[in-house]
Amino acid sequence: MRKNKLFYTVAVTSMLLIAGCSLDNYEEPSSFLTGKVAFNGNSIGLSHGKVSFNLYQEGYGKRGPIPVYLAFDGSFSAVLFDGAYRLEIIDNNGPWKNDIEPMDIIVNGDTDIEIDVTPYYFLTDVSIVLNGNEVRSLCNVSEVSSERKVRQLFLCVGPTRFISDQNYSYVVRRNLMPVNVGGNSISVDISDIISEYDMLYARLGLQMEGLQECIYSDVIRIK
Repeated sequence: MRKNKLFYTVAVTSMLLIAGCSLDNYEEPSSFLTGKVAFNGNSIGLSHGKVSFNLYQEGYGKRGPIPVYLAFDGSFSAVLFDGAYRLEIIDNNGPWKNDIEPMDIIVNGDTDIEIDVTPYYFLTDVSIVLNGNEVRSLCNVSEVSSERKVRQLFLCVGPTRFISDQNYSYVVRRNLMPVNVGGNSISVDISDIISEYDMLYARLGLQMEGLQECIYSDVIRIK
């Protein structure tokens, strides 16, 4: 009985070692897919990590989507196996029209792409400055599509570049309603918090009716 038990133990141990070696021999993905979502070549500002798209690839035992999340500046990065992928934008997941056709992508080494989207509105001529204890902002709201109305424009201030209206990443916020299609200005006093932080950042956000996700200006360091 001891001999059989010893043989069984050795056999199981050998099988586990072989299985472990087999798993170790699988190559890990090493190609980077990078890029940005853009309108007319201009990156679209977003709430960091809240908007995503899906990639699909046959093989490697995975048939479901590979989610890729967008950064605050509209950029993204994913480590993938080389091969053919299908990129699909999720409807109503971003502040743009649901008219984006799926894209076929070939990843062969590091690959960079640009995803063209059509926002309902776009922020241009943005200026945000700190004057004493007051943050002053100016912008132009340009209409791209009249399918949705603007709900509100807001100015938010916080201690990191990932500032948005979500994740409690702002410490001060000022809303503007109604919003002009054209020039707008928002100012907010930050005297209560200006001495608490070594660095402060600000950006403008624009929310459309019926959409949770907003379109944002660039992040601007004001302190």
